Amino acid sequence: MSKVEFKNISKRFGSFLANDDISFGISGNTVHCIVGENGAGKSTLMNILFGLMKPDSGEIIIADKPVVFSSPHEAITAKIGMVHQHFMLIDDFTVLENVILGDEPVKGLSLDLKAAKEKVDALIFQYKLDINSSEKVTDLSISMQQKVEILKLLYRDSEILIFDEPTAVLSPVEVSSFFKMITSFKESGKTVIVITHKLNEVREIADKVSVLRKGRLVYEADNVSGNIDINELSKAIIGGAELIKIRPKSNSNSMKKPLLRLVDVSLVRGKRKMLDGLSLELFNGEILGIAGVEGNGQSELADIVCGIEREFTGTVELPDERASIVPDDRLKKGMIKEFSIGENLVLKKDGNSLHRMSTLRKASEEVIAEYEVRAPGPDIKTGSLSGGNQQKVVIAREIASGRSVMIFSHPTRGVDINAEMFIHSEIVKERNKGKAILLISSDMEELLSLSDRLSVIYKGKIERTFDSNELYAESQMPEQQDHRKEMLINEIGKLMTGVSN
Repeated sequence: MSKVEFKNISKRFGSFLANDDISFGISGNTVHCIVGENGAGKSTLMNILFGLMKPDSGEIIIADKPVVFSSPHEAITAKIGMVHQHFMLIDDFTVLENVILGDEPVKGLSLDLKAAKEKVDALIFQYKLDINSSEKVTDLSISMQQKVEILKLLYRDSEILIFDEPTAVLSPVEVSSFFKMITSFKESGKTVIVITHKLNEVREIADKVSVLRKGRLVYEADNVSGNIDINELSKAIIGGAELIKIRPKSNSNSMKKPLLRLVDVSLVRGKRKMLDGLSLELFNGEILGIAGVEGNGQSELADIVCGIEREFTGTVELPDERASIVPDDRLKKGMIKEFSIGENLVLKKDGNSLHRMSTLRKASEEVIAEYEVRAPGPDIKTGSLSGGNQQKVVIAREIASGRSVMIFSHPTRGVDINAEMFIHSEIVKERNKGKAILLISSDMEELLSLSDRLSVIYKGKIERTFDSNELYAESQMPEQQDHRKEMLINEIGKLMTGVSN
């Protein structure tokens, strides 16, 4: 029996049909993955289920009863909870205050904070979330903030849990822990819906998968866990087009020179040492990957190299005044969503003439064509684009800056397969032009696919750097390569968590 059933759901935004007559069911006590390209209608459908939007036609049935939600509050009352890709938290509030907001327990006429804290702390202990309910959200890493969002769902006893790209902000170590949490949710009787772009995750955790393409349901598969054909699933997502895997060239150029050098760099924020005597070199024509569990100094490293953070000790040498950066959060750090594409493209340029409407429109049209940005027109607000298309705009601007050192921080977080391949190809193109690329990512597949060298950061120090010969062995048989890759990931994982061999 379906816990949730969508019947002929359609939703239109102007001339754009986001959901086109979608019908399928989600069984209770299962993990159901929903996949598809950016703009395929996944988030729109889940926003309808969560009461953020109303469908133009069709109906939703929960536990055999038709429902119509006019707001998220009504969905929450019906035991539905959603963790959005971009979190809905108040930075200056504590974990406890964020969790209980809108559902505060009272004792008489007063707020019963003691009872609330006892319940929240019990949930933290039960699900091994490892966070402090008294800590402010602004002091938490992105992965810890996600745990706060999950706590909000658990606090409200949600039975249907919706996760929009939940592992996009997690390291491989944290992903494994998250999957165990998902399994425990299912075992406790909850229904879990996961929107994801990572097909290996579908194979690992899903009981069933549904694929949306251009607003329509185009593919479904049951008994997915461990069995689904990833190539078949990929073709369903992108419409049968061939997937191209980019492999980096081994960078054996004897003429390479360091374009970025950090020597004994340390940074203290508050009472915490974020970087601890970190040293590294980045050469022209190479991609240096940085692997690490979130919160071990990656963000601070990027801030120093691009000139945002100046209160550090040690030496930083680079040819330009600062590096160009594609930041880890495109909405908060990389763009102004109320601005048009053209306005976002010229944010870092000087000159009044650049702000003429005709110039902005031309810049927008050029990027739409060159970077394959899916937009209804050049004057659209950037916030109206899908995540992958927003990211392309940010990347286009940073590449156009012409700086010789570029930082890509989680460049494909929350984007679909096609956008991911396009972004990877652009990174490699810039490397091949002789630029020095610092690639910070929590996606191990991304790091191993693109990096010429790979450094592991732990507690603000570079624990070890793997050179190209250690990362790649093309002469080996496929079986040997798979075994070698597994061993390598295991070794990197230990370094990321400070576990010595």
